[in-house]
Amino acid sequence: MSNMAELVSEPFLSAMFEKLYESLSSRELVNLFREKKSVHGQLRKLNDKLKMARSMLNDAEERQIGEPDARE
Repeated sequence: MSNMAELVSEPFLSAMFEKLYESLSSRELVNLFREKKSVHGQLRKLNDKLKMARSMLNDAEERQIGEPDARE
């Protein structure tokens, strides 16, 4: 009975792994990872710009509090 299970499962597993390998090496999947990497870089740049803007706004707010002429 064990040999029969091996005879049936081996071709099935082989075909399954072959299809999985084809899917993982497909152009669409490779492009998807490239796009995610690109998006990650863009998000990092946006985050840096938002931090800079927040810093500038905080600085402006502090100037308005300490320097009455800065409000204008």
